[in-house]
Amino acid sequence: IYAANHGSALDIFVVFGYLPVDFRIIYKRSLSLLPLVGWSIWLGGHIPIDRSNAFRARRSLKTAARRIQAGTSVVTFPEGTRSPDATVRLFRRGSFKLALEAGVPIVPVSLAGVKNVVPQGLGSIRPGRVWVGMAPPVPVAGRKPEDVDGLAEEVRRVVAAGCEDLTARCSSA
Repeated sequence: IYAANHGSALDIFVVFGYLPVDFRIIYKRSLSLLPLVGWSIWLGGHIPIDRSNAFRARRSLKTAARRIQAGTSVVTFPEGTRSPDATVRLFRRGSFKLALEAGVPIVPVSLAGVKNVVPQGLGSIRPGRVWVGMAPPVPVAGRKPEDVDGLAEEVRRVVAAGCEDLTARCSSA
């Protein structure tokens, strides 16, 4: 499971362009209703999560866990929604419950510079650079289900530190 920060709608396109693995994204089911993009992600076999109903959300996560155990890599945006100011917000628990259930490590992915390229959404795209950084995988072996909050915070801190590091290194270059 790859866990990335989420500052812009462009993030999805950035991970598709730069992650060096075949993967599917986990997305909120309501995006399936969007013309073209929503339909494309649904037809592409990406994994919807129905957040409007707790029972359906749990069922969706179990389905996702089976796909991951069968070898599918997934990208999640655990903030759950885009950050308005590019700071890395609190990570929701679902991605980490999924990792614990599937028994797979989480790879922290830091996306930096995206908010500068699209400050007010995709309609405001301007030239610029974005950076993608991946930290070593965070193992879940030996962790208990009740460790989910600590795991989420550990990965959030790694992603946030990666964003700060990428921004500092790339701004001075």
